Amino acid sequence: MTTLTLPKPDACGGTVKPTHPAPPTCDWVLGVTGHRPHKLAPKPQCYSKAFRVGLTQFAMERLADIQPEQVISGMALGWDQAVAIAAIRLNIPLIAAIPFQRQASRWPATSQRRYHQILARAAHVEILSQGGYSPQAMQARNEWIVNHSHHLLALCNPAQPGGTRHCLAYAAQQRVPIIHCWDAFTQTV
Repeated sequence: MTTLTLPKPDACGGTVKPTHPAPPTCDWVLGVTGHRPHKLAPKPQCYSKAFRVGLTQFAMERLADIQPEQVISGMALGWDQAVAIAAIRLNIPLIAAIPFQRQASRWPATSQRRYHQILARAAHVEILSQGGYSPQAMQARNEWIVNHSHHLLALCNPAQPGGTRHCLAYAAQQRVPIIHCWDAFTQTV
């Protein structure tokens, strides 16, 4: 496991030191798990700017209601990044739990840029696996998020299989309370 703390750009293009350079230590840490864009809306809508903005707004509303002291995101496209952006906009320290070093390397260029912009604003970046993509790396990331969270905010369609469901199963096993927001999400889209 590698810890990487990145400097944040300030308004003038310089850098400032991260405000929280260590892993989560607050009394109210919210972990995040949820679907990739294509499991949240049909293609091509799921990759549109309008959908991304709406998803981020939905995430901001959830965070404003919950009021965590820190947020942990696994930084995947879709819900993870929407909550990460929402946390940054609400000045909630963001912990980015990266499953492996080159997580975004196969994404479109615009998605890679957004990913690196988010990482640059994170209070802390935790890289969980040294190799490349593997199901084990993804689950290690999920478990790290759960193990360092007091609650888990989940955007999960109960009919969809995959890593989000694995994360929820692990959270239930660890008795970490889960805040489900799928029903509220389906009423807003």
